[in-house]
Amino acid sequence: MADVADVADVEPESLRDLARVTQALSKARLQQSKCEGAMHQMWKDLIASDSAKVTKAAEDLQNAKFEDYDPKIAAKKEENNATRSKLEALREEKRRIAAEATEERSEPPCFRRVLQDIDGGVDSGYLSARKGTLLVANHREEDHFYGFKLADPVDCGWWLASLTEPFPTKGAKESDRASS
Repeated sequence: MADVADVADVEPESLRDLARVTQALSKARLQQSKCEGAMHQMWKDLIASDSAKVTKAAEDLQNAKFEDYDPKIAAKKEENNATRSKLEALREEKRRIAAEATEERSEPPCFRRVLQDIDGGVDSGYLSARKGTLLVANHREEDHFYGFKLADPVDCGWWLASLTEPFPTKGAKESDRASS
């Protein structure tokens, strides 16, 4: 800390210069504060003005009528709906074709696999076959098939359809497509 004696040694003219400099600095700070206040008010007014412009533009847009664009929008929506309909029809066709391709043939002529032993009896007109045997069905009447064993075509007769299951064959389906 400065001694009182040190302050007393300062010349009066230096003190006046210091006072002038301090006074000038105070005026400069006051002027800076006024400028900052004015700039702050200017930004505040600008933001309020822009906010009002944005609000007005939003109201105008909300109240605007798009009469010129309505027919174009409606046409595009109609075109979009037509495209969706076509796409759905194509998907349905694809599902149908896939179902046809994987569909197991159950109408004669077709191959059937025996699910359980069939005991047709002697001279009854019914076929006897073991579980897993492949049969060829040539004819169907209600719930019965007439055909023969694939391994023994001479052994033929009738059997109950529920005792067999379809045996899918890719070759049979391809020949059906070629003939139609």
